[in-house]
Amino acid sequence: MRATRSGAAVAVAAENPAVIALAFARPAGVFGESALRDGAERADGVAAPPRWAPGPRAGAPARWRRRPGLPLRCSRAVVCARTHHLQERAMPVPADHLPHPEDLWAFAASGAAVAAGMGDFWPELRRIAPDGSLFLEDGGGNWSRLVRVEGGRFLLVGWDRAGDTTNPFRHPTALFAQAPAWLPWEWIEGAEERGALGFAYWWDGREWSRSSYPAGVEEDGAGYHAHAFSDAESTAGTISDLLEEGRLAELEEWEEAEQEDFDAFRARVAGFAEAVGRRSVAEADLRFLEEAACDTGAAADVLRRAGLLAGTSPDAVPVPAGTEVPADRVRPRTLSGQEWCLLVEPVMRAGAELERPAPPETAPLRELSAALRGLAAEHGGAVAYTVSVGEMSASPSLTAADGSRVDGSPGLPVFELRRAEGHPERGRWFFLRVRATPEAVEVDRAYDHWPAWAGQDFAIGGGAPVGDLAAEMDRRDPRWRPDWVWLLDERIPFDPPADPFTPPGG
Repeated sequence: MRATRSGAAVAVAAENPAVIALAFARPAGVFGESALRDGAERADGVAAPPRWAPGPRAGAPARWRRRPGLPLRCSRAVVCARTHHLQERAMPVPADHLPHPEDLWAFAASGAAVAAGMGDFWPELRRIAPDGSLFLEDGGGNWSRLVRVEGGRFLLVGWDRAGDTTNPFRHPTALFAQAPAWLPWEWIEGAEERGALGFAYWWDGREWSRSSYPAGVEEDGAGYHAHAFSDAESTAGTISDLLEEGRLAELEEWEEAEQEDFDAFRARVAGFAEAVGRRSVAEADLRFLEEAACDTGAAADVLRRAGLLAGTSPDAVPVPAGTEVPADRVRPRTLSGQEWCLLVEPVMRAGAELERPAPPETAPLRELSAALRGLAAEHGGAVAYTVSVGEMSASPSLTAADGSRVDGSPGLPVFELRRAEGHPERGRWFFLRVRATPEAVEVDRAYDHWPAWAGQDFAIGGGAPVGDLAAEMDRRDPRWRPDWVWLLDERIPFDPPADPFTPPGG
């Protein structure tokens, strides 16, 4: 399974109020693509991003390699149709709302330099990655990467919650349907380890372009990322906000500061941004960082690597260009993520368990059993605890002897229990039921099918979460995979079977 960095960023944000404030607030005048094009402001009060499946584990068998971006939940309102939703094969769409890539590189890299000077968790969110690409994340899940491609070209990819391209209730937008062959396809696959891409723009040396979008997609979120570092003025505002909220607010010497002090500070930041625009930052331009108790040496190192200090050029070596567009990037996809979930669900419900030995008793099971016996004594002499568990989510249910729901969360160790009972070859269960009385407990587990006692929803929502299922099957020995596992193959949404209950050759 591919690892992602998003968990670390979310954990940091949860423990740092300054990150939360900056992650979800956008400066006044920040627009996405459609707003920049039409001149109308777009509010950012949209729903939280959907959860996405992890990518394939390194070294996973070819049949289990799949594209990231599979929704972990689906809606029963979605009908699993066999009709093809083909994205029109058209010319790439020019994107004049994005700044010149050299300007975007310079101004965004200056933000990474300031983050390096701030230290703590900030350099993890804004940095020049080991592969030479510029990585920016706001701490709230929105992210982008800008990379140089040989031949004087650039590629910008990322994801933003304001975008419509990864809406789990629509067919996926083919971001590379009209992409040129020279895109760095191996690099793109690595970038997708961070998560599903919501936008992809390429600069061919003359203009920015992207693939055409289907009807209903009005926003991809790229404009939000580009606007923050589009010119010296926007960059100065972005950096000033970052330092005032993330640094000055914590310093005693700024507690009694007057408005003119902040205005003077912002003026010095603006001078720095103008020097960045000239690619001639001098030591004197960094003095504002000292006022914010930042490490000017760390900031200067990033500026040097980015080629922004006077007399320097970027260290980054352009990544190799591709030679042909991979077939799986342009072929039409028949099923949306939700339809794929719905395709798998009834087959999983009709499945059966493989014979396997019960796991040995563990400390988490003893803790869970003790807690449930105590609850049984309080609620009529019996309780039933049922839970479905995915990679990062669980859907528990606790009922009393009369069938009524027991309110409250007892904090039962379900994730620890699932890990403790896991076997390197036989895998981990998806569903657990523990029926308890004050004197004893009875445990049921389901590893290979969706049992009737498990209820209607799996983990965070309805439907069989294809991403979670595939991640678990990646870890198992092939002998311990159920017979419906072929439905998790990455080719299924492109060529779904007429009868999902009959495997190929069956």
